[in-house]
Amino acid sequence: MTPEDVHKFLAWVNQHDPRVETSPVNVEVWGRAVGAFDNMVLKDVMLDYFARSGEKPAPSEIRRLTMSEVERREARQRALEGPKDQGPGFEKALGSHLDDPEFQRIRMEARVRWCETHDVEHDGDGWTSADRPTTARDGRTTALDGFGRF
Repeated sequence: MTPEDVHKFLAWVNQHDPRVETSPVNVEVWGRAVGAFDNMVLKDVMLDYFARSGEKPAPSEIRRLTMSEVERREARQRALEGPKDQGPGFEKALGSHLDDPEFQRIRMEARVRWCETHDVEHDGDGWTSADRPTTARDGRTTALDGFGRF
């Protein structure tokens, strides 16, 4: 924020609480405390502060509250964006094991166990036709992808 923006902000705060002065020294103090923040965030923080407290706003207190609000908004935005792709992923990591005979044996046993648990017909050797759709006893059609998942 520029000193003019800080002065406008303090004039707005002064309309809510006349104890906050708009003197040049006060503009400088408030500018150092909250000058790095967005005007809309500061306004939201000040409105919350006025709603919760009857005390004179102190620059240090408003700075602390604004930093917390900025961190909260950033965390919310990160949560809404979801996880970023941080590596090769499950499929690429699993792909390196697809030719390993021990991995194939474990995968076959897991498929057979899953079929028996979920009452799905299987050919007894780990579904050699894994990519072909199969029909369960109850009429559902299921299919395995290349990684043995439904």
